[in-house]
Amino acid sequence: AASGVGARVELDRIPLPADYAALGGSLSGNLWRFALAGGDDYEVIFAAPKDARHPYVAIGEATEPSGGVVVLERDGTPHPAPAGFTHLR
Repeated sequence: AASGVGARVELDRIPLPADYAALGGSLSGNLWRFALAGGDDYEVIFAAPKDARHPYVAIGEATEPSGGVVVLERDGTPHPAPAGFTHLR
């Protein structure tokens, strides 16, 4: 990554809009892939120190760059992050 860091993202901590539940059947239950790489920006993501006090939801943490971006299921099973949408091709 251009930032020189990797990331570990916990799927269960990502807030999903209420309307995503209605999409469940049409997306074959793959709401997380849609939320992470569907092409629409639905949340702002940023890095802050672990001890920072803020009203936002922590969804993961920065890691060593060699790990890339890893998405963790509830049971800890890791998956590579889905490729996102490239706007400027």
